[in-house]
This record gives sequence, structure tokens and C-alpha cells, in this order.
Amino acid sequence: MTSPQDQNTDYEYYLQTGLALINEQKFAAAVVAFDNAIKLDNTQSIVYQYRGATEFALGNIAAAIKDYDQSIALNSAEAGSYFNRGIAYEATGEFAKAIADYDVVLDSNPNYASAYYTRGNAYLALENFEAAIKNYNQALTLRPDDPESLFNRASAYRALNNFEAASADYLAAINLNPNLANELLQ
Repeated sequence: MTSPQDQNTDYEYYLQTGLALINEQKFAAAVVAFDNAIKLDNTQSIVYQYRGATEFALGNIAAAIKDYDQSIALNSAEAGSYFNRGIAYEATGEFAKAIADYDVVLDSNPNYASAYYTRGNAYLALENFEAAIKNYNQALTLRPDDPESLFNRASAYRALNNFEAASADYLAAINLNPNLANELLQ
């Protein structure tokens, strides 16, 4: 029979093994390691968050969302699970759910530029261009040299027929990241 201390040591072993396997991009093996950690201690929200990210990397979006749900059920203050679940919801086209998750993240951390950016993307997908621009503006306030926020804000401006603002943002984005010029040509 294993002692609680041995069980905790084994849990940490599997958790750390899973993280190492992620770094090696061995995602299927990482899921197995996280499964073993969960068998030993299913009360730790972080392992569900890691497994969710790994499932997402494997393209198993439904499994990722389920893991983020469990992580949030165990620790509703874990903003990372809301953020990652929002990204997963976007991948499934559930943009309103993604926005709701980004709202939770931004309520707990109003200086999280990536959450404004991803929420802007969700609004852009919903063709709510004004809301998208507002979010990209906030992201750019926090990260002024973010070429993706500039590029996507330009797309929103273009959709609103504000071609002057769109051109300025496209030019600024391409100056920061010349590879974005290829996206304009597609």
C-alpha cells in the first residue's frame, strides 16, 4: 500500500513528466502522464489545465474543453483555464462563449493584453467590428508594438470602410512583421 507521501511524489513525477513531454512536443505521451497524475490526485486544477492544453495541441478540442471545465470546477479563480477554454471555444466557432470566458479573465486581470486581443478576434468573427476595434485598442495600449493586434484592427477598420485607418494599421503591422504582407496578398 502506498503512503500519502509516496502518492504525492508519484503525482509530482507524472505532472513533471507531462510537462517535459510537452516541451518535447510528445503530446500523446504527455496526456498519458497527466492521466496518471489525475489517477493519483484528481483534486488539482492545474493538471486538468495542462492536459486540456495538450489535448488542444492534439486537435482534441472537445476533450480540451472538458478538461478546462474540470479545472474551473476545481478552482474558479484559475484565469488560465478560462483563457484557454475561450481559445478552444473560438476553435469550435462558439464565439459568444469565448467572449464570456475572456470577460472573466479580464475581470480578474484588466492588464492582460492577450485576452483583449483574443476577445477582439472573437468579436471580429462575429462581425461586431466596433467591439473588435475597442478590444484591439486596449491590447495595443498594453502592447503597442503588437503586429497581430494592428493587423486585425486594420481588418476591422476595412470592414467598416475606414480605409485610411486600415491602411495605416496594415502598414504599421507589416513594418513590425513583414511576414504579415503575405496574409494581405491571400
